[in-house]
Amino acid sequence: MTSAMNEPTAFYAVVFAGACHHAWFRQADRVPQTSLLLRLSYKTQAIISLKEKIQNCQGNISDDVLLAITLLATHEMGETLQRPQKRLRTPLSQFKDAEFYTSMAWDATHLDALYKLLEQRGGLPSITTHGLTEVIES
Repeated sequence: MTSAMNEPTAFYAVVFAGACHHAWFRQADRVPQTSLLLRLSYKTQAIISLKEKIQNCQGNISDDVLLAITLLATHEMGETLQRPQKRLRTPLSQFKDAEFYTSMAWDATHLDALYKLLEQRGGLPSITTHGLTEVIES
């Protein structure tokens, strides 16, 4: 949460990801249209802020920006949530939101950009934010 408090890009990405989770677990068809518009506005703000950060970074991408890219990449289709018709009822389906993330379509373009930026920084060992390395690895 420190990232979200320190970096507007991370803040908007965290709120967008949280709104996607909330809508998915409430079943997207029962979520009001205003929720969709709010999710899109946070996603848009995160992308605008991210574009600005990358253009002005001078080769120094922060952990907070990497977090924002990771969240946007893994929640790319957050505005078109499709909950499975038949929910999984296995113990693993509830582990770390596996059912949510397996229903999301990921965009390899964003993940490739994340990996390139991370490589420029020196790879996973260069990350100092607790838990971010594990999130990117998975």
